[in-house]
Amino acid sequence: MNVKCLETVKSYDEQVPTFLRNRPPFFLEHCLKRLPTVSGIQKEHTVLVAPGNYRVQRPEQDKGHYVYLHSPSDHNVPFCDCADWKRHCIPCKHILAVITFADGCNGWNSLPLYYRHIPQFNLDPQIAPTAEMQVPTVEVHSDTVTASDEHVADTELPPETASYIPSPSLSTLQSKVRQSLHAITELTYVTDDRHFLQSQLEQLRIQLKEFKDHSSTAQKKTMFRIGRRTVRKNIRASRLRQRLAAIQKRRAATRKRRILKKSRQSGYIFY
Repeated sequence: MNVKCLETVKSYDEQVPTFLRNRPPFFLEHCLKRLPTVSGIQKEHTVLVAPGNYRVQRPEQDKGHYVYLHSPSDHNVPFCDCADWKRHCIPCKHILAVITFADGCNGWNSLPLYYRHIPQFNLDPQIAPTAEMQVPTVEVHSDTVTASDEHVADTELPPETASYIPSPSLSTLQSKVRQSLHAITELTYVTDDRHFLQSQLEQLRIQLKEFKDHSSTAQKKTMFRIGRRTVRKNIRASRLRQRLAAIQKRRAATRKRRILKKSRQSGYIFY
């Protein structure tokens, strides 16, 4: 489920803000229904009352709503006095309007760090980091070489810029390889060049052999144990569902016999 939300697998519309990409489906759907472009809120409807405090009011409204980037009662979360925020505690249309185009607001990053890193708002770190956690592009002006988090130039970077490119973790590398393989699998359905497919097949066989040579035996045993436990849990859960279904069936038969017995005693028989 998490992999399907990645930009490398799923294409997002240009109107979807950057901070809503690579997010869980429920969070994306919730915010898309409340975007300012959907709710009709414009930039002139947001008024800065105090640093970090905004009033969102449309002309047809008698009373606006106040948005706090840091709640007065808890600075780790934002706040809005509308019913939608009190019910879900997920960015409402007023908070989205403020972080979209309000003056003095730095977008999604203006919200508290603790709130932005809530696990329910982010994909698993092993799958893909959020947009704000990704390493920004660093330009080396000496040779006009650009180094990003995915493509690092062979040119040796100065010490002050090299610190911006951390080495990816093992789980991150594994995830990126799986994402690339998934994208290749999807493209095989629309590739019709026989010579190209034949050459790629030969390369894939070589790569498969290399993966087998570099695979860890200890990791295989660990994954086997995890898979075996999962299978056992599924078997137990299946047996439990079967037992519950049998109990429900017996109870339904018992109720039917009682109703039939009462109908016979009263002289009426129901079919």
